[in-house]
Amino acid sequence: MFGKKKKGSLLKKLGFASAVTTYIGSEINTAMKRYEIKESKFVSDTLVLEKTKNPSKDCYTPTQRYYEFDILNKETREVLGTCQLLMGQEEDSFYGGHIRVKADKLSQAQKREVDVALAQVAKSHLMTHVNFVCARGDKNAQKYFESLGAKFVKLVKVPQDSPYFVKKHRVIEQYRLDTVDEKVIQYMELTAKRKAEKIKKNS
Repeated sequence: MFGKKKKGSLLKKLGFASAVTTYIGSEINTAMKRYEIKESKFVSDTLVLEKTKNPSKDCYTPTQRYYEFDILNKETREVLGTCQLLMGQEEDSFYGGHIRVKADKLSQAQKREVDVALAQVAKSHLMTHVNFVCARGDKNAQKYFESLGAKFVKLVKVPQDSPYFVKKHRVIEQYRLDTVDEKVIQYMELTAKRKAEKIKKNS
C-alpha cells in the first residue's frame, strides 16, 4: 500500500517536472525567435546602423545573445564606429548595460540617435526594458540617461569574478528605460501564467 502511494507521488512529481521542463523549453524557443533580428539595417535622422559582417575584435564579446552594427553617416556612408545591442536580461546586460557604443567620431546628438534607435529595436522585439549603467556619481551620465527617459533603479556591487569588475568603480549605478507599456507587460505575464497552468493541467 505504501509502495503504491510512493509510486503515485513519484509519477505525479515526474509529471510536474516534465511540464515545467516543457514550459521552460517553450519559453526559450519563444525568446530565441523574439530576439532574432532579421533586419540588416536601421535608419535614423543622420545615421544608418548596418549589421556587422565581421564583428570587431576591439569590442568585448558578451556571453548572452547580441547583435553588432556598423554606424554609418547617412549621407557620406563613412563608418563612424560600431555598436552592440544585447538581447534579453542576463548577466552581461545587468552589469554592462544593453547598449555598447564604440565610436570616437560621434557627436552627443548622434550618440543619442544610436541609443534611441537600438532602444526601438529592443522594443520591437518585445524586450521590456533596456539597462544603462555608469560609475557611481557620474553626473553627466546620470543626466544623459534621464534625458532618454531612463530611471535610476539601484546601486549595484559588481562581483570580483565578473569581467565588469573595476577595483575603483566596483559599485555602479543602474538605470532602466522601459520599452513596453505596463499593460503589455501585465498581459505577457498573464499569458505565460495561463500557458504554464494549461501545460500542468494536461500533464
